Amino acid sequence: MALATLAFSLTETHLSSGSAVDLDFNYTVLIQVALFLFLFLVLKPLLFNPMLALFKERERRTEETVARAKRIDEDSAQAKEKYDSAMQVVRKEAGALRDRLRNEGVKHEAELLSVARSEATARLDAGRKTVAKDRDLAKAALDQDIAKIARDLGSRALGREVQP
Repeated sequence: MALATLAFSLTETHLSSGSAVDLDFNYTVLIQVALFLFLFLVLKPLLFNPMLALFKERERRTEETVARAKRIDEDSAQAKEKYDSAMQVVRKEAGALRDRLRNEGVKHEAELLSVARSEATARLDAGRKTVAKDRDLAKAALDQDIAKIARDLGSRALGREVQP
């Protein structure tokens, strides 16, 4: 407050007189300096040093947190690379297994089709043989009856009995 009064009086004196500044040096300045030094010496260990220590601790913790975050980021990047490489290996193995199973399925399908075709061909051949045999039997039976049927038809058509 004394400094403010001194500054005000200096400004007022300087503005009003237009001459050089007269400073009265008294013991209040020494008392203020002594009070400042006393407060500085008392407040330094009580306030300033703990505040500076608090700021340093906060800075240290911030740096540790940033370093830990970088390590975690590096670890996660390594884990992602490891995961990606493992997934690539698994995808290759799965693709190979899928191709192998597909090829086995195609082979199995070809075998089943081959067996089915051979069975169908065998049944068809057996059916053809049976039909041919039945046809030959029917033809032989009809060949025997043809003469008799022809005589009967001829007799009916002519109205008289036809001789063989």
